[in-house]
Amino acid sequence: NGIDDDGNGYIDDVHGINVAASTGNPYDSVGHGTAVAGLIAAAANDVGAVGVAPDARIMAVRIFGAGGFSSHAADGIVYAAQMGAQILVNSWTHGRTPRNIVSDAITHAEEQFDTLFVTSAGNAPEDNDVAGIYPARYTHASVFAVAACGRHDELIYLPGVWASAWGTERVALCAPGDQLWAPSLGEYTLFSGTSAAAPVAAGVAALVLSNHPDVSAMELADVLRASVDPN
Repeated sequence: NGIDDDGNGYIDDVHGINVAASTGNPYDSVGHGTAVAGLIAAAANDVGAVGVAPDARIMAVRIFGAGGFSSHAADGIVYAAQMGAQILVNSWTHGRTPRNIVSDAITHAEEQFDTLFVTSAGNAPEDNDVAGIYPARYTHASVFAVAACGRHDELIYLPGVWASAWGTERVALCAPGDQLWAPSLGEYTLFSGTSAAAPVAAGVAALVLSNHPDVSAMELADVLRASVDPN
């Protein structure tokens, strides 16, 4: 209706927000976010692919835009948590240097709203326990980094194209992330990398949460870790 009814600073944010543009229109002009959302919750309607959790409720939060990425990411995290998101899916990175503003936002979402922060482990063949990218390397209890595996449970590795980070401490598990059929802008595409693996794991988390709505974020993370093949 063109009015900021809930006083959160965004007008008509019925589907989410674009933090960079300060609007309630989270339209994806690239297709990456659409693919991530589709892997989680694409409807079972006989069109294209079906998401891991097709009945999940999702919120689109666009953080990429002109300037100030770390602050945009932090604002997006806080917004999603405050608006009721229980699982935050983060198929993005901000490089190899931690950012206090992002770390503080994750802490706020974790401590005040009990959110699980699912993130991509990174598309470089390296040990995240030693080196790697953020937000996967943050040490918050709620940070749940996901590596990408192929059809035979191997870490994906295609030099110069796709690879997956790993880590005993900084990576929670490995999920499918090699050539997944996902929606893009007006079409379907093959989507690969840890950006694809993170929403698959988040979709499984959503299924667990739908059957056990009272579990905490930490309990949810423990259930996911306990369910994997340790090999």
